[in-house]
Amino acid sequence: GTTDVTTKLTMDIVNNNFNITSNYLSNTTYISALQGFSDQQNAVNSAQGLLTNVNSLPPDIDQTKTQASLFSLKNGSLTPVTKVSDAQAIRVIFHQQDIETIPIYYENPKSSNINVLVDANNKILEADYIHQTAVADNFSTYPLKTTKQAFDELQQGKGYIAFDDSTSKDIAINNVFLAYYIGSQTQKYLMPIIVFAKDNDFFAYVPAVTDEWIGK
Repeated sequence: GTTDVTTKLTMDIVNNNFNITSNYLSNTTYISALQGFSDQQNAVNSAQGLLTNVNSLPPDIDQTKTQASLFSLKNGSLTPVTKVSDAQAIRVIFHQQDIETIPIYYENPKSSNINVLVDANNKILEADYIHQTAVADNFSTYPLKTTKQAFDELQQGKGYIAFDDSTSKDIAINNVFLAYYIGSQTQKYLMPIIVFAKDNDFFAYVPAVTDEWIGK
């Protein structure tokens, strides 16, 4: 066996978006030799360095929102852990700035379109970079749905379940707020959405603009 990890960089030359993949999960020799982290800031620095070297760290990234998700590598999969010393890989997740106090949400509400997986040796294992400049349409001139209207649509199956890790069929929503949505496909404008959440276990999105205005 070998401890080398083979990485592949794929870049879109039109918009400079890119992703990096590797065979780390299938390389048992590499995983068994990998040690834990002593400091998660090293992973953050490595992720920032990657973005600077391959493309650039977008100016609309809010550094105070940067997240570090900790994982061990067991049985060929990423397993979440809570201690830095138990982590063999850290996913560094970058978030764009709020638009006039309204946050930006992505397809995965617990991640973003710009994230980098780094191992304890500061090797880049995976990366996703899909950046769209946050251009906000003046949706204040459009009628927005009430929370009740949006919740009714969610109950009718018209919303998008972005994340569901709940153990009960009955979801007790305890947080509702307005956000902008940026997907992985090119958007002319940000899409205002109403987010329904339960703690950190459930997230659902419903378009905030009333149906008759969508597509105008």
